[in-house]
Amino acid sequence: MTNDLYLKIKNEYKNKKILIVGLGLLGGGVGLAKFFAELGARVIVTDLKSKDDLQESLKVLKNYPINFSLGGHKLVDFLSADVIFKGPSVPWDLKGLKKKKKKEFPLKWNWLLLSNTFQEQLLVLLVLEENQLPAL
Repeated sequence: MTNDLYLKIKNEYKNKKILIVGLGLLGGGVGLAKFFAELGARVIVTDLKSKDDLQESLKVLKNYPINFSLGGHKLVDFLSADVIFKGPSVPWDLKGLKKKKKKEFPLKWNWLLLSNTFQEQLLVLLVLEENQLPAL
């Protein structure tokens, strides 16, 4: 990532409250959590799975300033977030997402962040994912 691009992204997300919905077991949520924590964002990760279920993912994040809300989703986490990133396996009709949508917020799917950041390289992904976005 070029220095200018990194600084642009850092300025956009530093000190913002970022909610990552769906930590998961395959690394996508882990990568996002690390990325935003390193930018200086205030990161909260929520997942329906328990701490025991997510052991491997949590080990990777143990040295990062990240708050976790596991074993369920708390509406307050959604309502207080500046930006929400949802994992691909998280349903669009999740109660917290629907409540927050009514207040007009930036909900981003992992691929859309990458598409917006690296437009030339991921233009095809951007088109494919935008066509799949449901109306909330």
